[in-house]
Amino acid sequence: MPPMCLYSMDKMKPDKTKIAMGLRYLRQINIMDIETGKVTGYRVKDTPDFNI
Repeated sequence: MPPMCLYSMDKMKPDKTKIAMGLRYLRQINIMDIETGKVTGYRVKDTPDFNI
């Protein structure tokens, strides 16, 4: 997979408990809970899957 596919736009929740990571080329959003380390991913139907 080309490295450009893994570029993300990341934003932290104001209370600093979660980070949202948007992967433009994979059309996927990951939400990471900073306290537990749990990551939940959402992607557009019928697009390539990538898990971190």
